Amino acid sequence: MGDVHTTNAIEFLLGEHLRFQRAFQELDDLLKEGDPAPIAEAFRDLRKDLSTHEEAEETILWPAVRADVPGGEDLVRGRLEEEQTLKEQLAQLDETDVADSEFPIRARAFMQAV
Repeated sequence: MGDVHTTNAIEFLLGEHLRFQRAFQELDDLLKEGDPAPIAEAFRDLRKDLSTHEEAEETILWPAVRADVPGGEDLVRGRLEEEQTLKEQLAQLDETDVADSEFPIRARAFMQAV
């Protein structure tokens, strides 16, 4: 994983994780306020960013881990199983209207799981 591009991509992905923590906090604050319009906008943006992030992990990070980290295949397999669970939670959240009383519960459960 010593390749400059791979190292930069991994640093980018780690920075993304910090950005998502801030976005989760923002969404949680909006959920407390309860106005559906800004909640929907924040969730739409978060959903788009998560999708892009996931694609980067799948195309850059996980292949590098498989190739260069001892036991990488097992590590990646475990993470992909966790990510599948998150995808299922996110799909359920996608199907829930932001005005539904279940949305904040599901959104917070998802954010905790991430």
